[in-house]
This record gives sequence, C-alpha cells and structure tokens, in this order.
Amino acid sequence: DFQNWFQRYQTAANALNNREEAIAAAASAIEVDLILAGLTAVEDKLQEGVPKAIATLRCAGIKIWLLTGDKQATALSTAQAASLVNMPQTSTVDSNSVSQSIAATMTTWDFSETTQQQLNQRTHMIYYGSQLIEMNQRLGAFQLFLSDSKWG
Repeated sequence: DFQNWFQRYQTAANALNNREEAIAAAASAIEVDLILAGLTAVEDKLQEGVPKAIATLRCAGIKIWLLTGDKQATALSTAQAASLVNMPQTSTVDSNSVSQSIAATMTTWDFSETTQQQLNQRTHMIYYGSQLIEMNQRLGAFQLFLSDSKWG
C-alpha cells in the first residue's frame, strides 16, 4: 500500500501543473485509518493534571504504556501516581530472568480476535529499564513484540 501511495506522491510532486493540488490529494489518500501514537517523557514528580490527562486519553481509546528506566518499585509508584495501576488490566513483569518472563508472556499471546478484544479493553503493561534493554538485545524482541501486538 505504501509503495503505491509513494509512487502517486512522487508523481504529484513532479507534476508540472496543479502540483499543490496533486500533493494535497495524495496526502489525503494516505491519511485515513491512522493509528495515533505518541510519546511523552516525565522526569521526577508528575505535574498536576497528569492523572486526569491520562484518564482522558484512555476514554478516547488510547493505549497507555509506562516505560521507565527505574527499578520496579519506582515504576509502580509512578504508575500509581499517574493512576495507571488502579486499572483492572494492568500487568507488570517481575522476574529475575526477564527474558523468560517476556518470552512466556509473548508466547501466551496469539493476538487472536479474543486477545485483540482484551487489548482494546485497556490492557496495560509496565516494563522497567533493564527489561527494555534485555528485550532489545534478544534478537529485536521488543521490535518484534510491538509489530506483532498491533497496539497503538
């Protein structure tokens, strides 16, 4: 799909007549059924209004991930301050062998329709720094996990 669109865009960008309109039409063709993804960084104490903002995002159907470089206790404390751990589908990975825990989690998820429905019901996971590093080092497990999960 992207290659077809990109070819259309290149044709529009090289058009001698009505270039702006052709580019706008090409842009409109690709900007449908998009998944909004965002990232924010938080340092130290959460600012006032963060839990309410997170609740608003959740009501809009946006999935929330907390990625932290801290220890698990700090990650959970931050998640609690941000009103994330009160959610019924919040999961944490707690294991001396993080790779085994992640592998076990990933292999139990087949991302079937049922699992996708569960994901759409605000499933949340909390990983902390050393886990993310290990996931990334183990043959791109984090990248594979994200691409297979179909999470927004």
